[in-house]
Amino acid sequence: MWAIRKKPQDLTTGQRTALAGIARDNEPLYRGELVKEQLRESLRVRGDHGKTLLAGVISWASRSRIPEFAKLAKTLRRFQPLIWNTLDAAAAAVADEPAPVSLGRAGGDGRSGRGRG
Repeated sequence: MWAIRKKPQDLTTGQRTALAGIARDNEPLYRGELVKEQLRESLRVRGDHGKTLLAGVISWASRSRIPEFAKLAKTLRRFQPLIWNTLDAAAAAVADEPAPVSLGRAGGDGRSGRGRG
């Protein structure tokens, strides 16, 4: 079960194998995993791309014959304007962030200069 709780990039080889077994043996559970990952990705990428991914989740879930997915689609559709505002605000905040600034003095050897007396 750990295979469906972790991000795909964090899965071990054994967990990837377990996930492949779930895809083969339990299609509804695997579909739920795919929906979860697309929803996670929509919140990660933000902006218009996030909105497109979210629309795909809503579209797919609304056509599903699994009651929990239909309920998810209804809930996401109800809160879609708020979610879109969040995706837009998060994308704008990232775009407005200044470049990271290095604090501390770098010496000629690449160290920060801290701890030298």
